[in-house]
Amino acid sequence: NVQVESRGNDAMFGALSYIVYLVHWVFILPYELYYRELSMLNRFPYLLVLLALTSVISLLIYYYFDQPNEKRRRRWIKKVL
Repeated sequence: NVQVESRGNDAMFGALSYIVYLVHWVFILPYELYYRELSMLNRFPYLLVLLALTSVISLLIYYYFDQPNEKRRRRWIKKVL
């Protein structure tokens, strides 16, 4: 509901969900292409590495790109309104 105030890290997780969605495609396509022939047990370590990479890159994008731009946007909105 839009009228319910968010608590805690809701805004962060909301922003991160879209970033993770975009970043995971960078890794999932090569993963499917190169590791498709392996059994699930043999693919699992690669999957964990790709999960870690997706998480780290998503957090880096969030903290070094998304957050600064969000702060700039909020300052701009305050000036305009």
